[in-house]
Amino acid sequence: MGDTPSIYSDYQYERLRLRLLAFQRKHSKKPQGLANDIVNRTGYAMTYDGGRKRVERFLNNANRVTDDFVAAVEAFLGDFQLIDYESAALALSKLTRGPQGAPSEEDIARFAGIYHGEMTGLITAEHETSGAGNAEGKRIWVTTTLPDPAYPVFRMAPMHNHAGLYVWAANSMAKPEQGARPEDLQNVPSRGIASRFGADGLLIVIREPQCSFYYNVRIASDAPFTLYGNGQHFSDDEGGSEPTRPMPPFDPHCEIRMVRIKEPEEE
Repeated sequence: MGDTPSIYSDYQYERLRLRLLAFQRKHSKKPQGLANDIVNRTGYAMTYDGGRKRVERFLNNANRVTDDFVAAVEAFLGDFQLIDYESAALALSKLTRGPQGAPSEEDIARFAGIYHGEMTGLITAEHETSGAGNAEGKRIWVTTTLPDPAYPVFRMAPMHNHAGLYVWAANSMAKPEQGARPEDLQNVPSRGIASRFGADGLLIVIREPQCSFYYNVRIASDAPFTLYGNGQHFSDDEGGSEPTRPMPPFDPHCEIRMVRIKEPEEE
């Protein structure tokens, strides 16, 4: 006898998983804290250790969890939503597409894939703190000017409306050949959009919990496919006022080179 079909499509399941990840990042929660909150808010029954493990499995997308747990997550999240990335990309593309007009499906797909990057300048990394009275720990974001290059990893995938690309980004302090792992992109907090910028360029906008990055890159080489350009970084004001920042004038904070290591059909 086969498994009972899920009432959640793969798209619905993944969107709920990403919403819970976004909630976790926004509120600096560990899996145990999330499990406790789900139980307290929804009445869904889970043991202490079992709840933590189930939340970890769901967030890490290790194995598909049961529909009753997904329903509890949906009830817990309520009206907490992800950013509408496709609408944001459509609005951005109207500003950046230039005289070439709206990008075609091929224009967007050309940039898809996984990239190793080399960046000199600023980098924002996650740190975890803990102490007396803070058993669950807190995540904080620290931005520093690096004495040596940073090696972020990026994944870009076309959007359904072809307005741009989804972008996932993870920082790696090790050189790619020393352990940068593209699979770590699955659960990173850094997510954004990319829009065609002129004839052969991209404007990449990445939003982190406490800051934003803009990258203006252009095709530098076809073999291997390489993007090169500059980046700009904005930290949030204390208290987190304006969620968006004006882009012009573009005063570069860093240089970045992105080399594609895996094309979409290879993933």
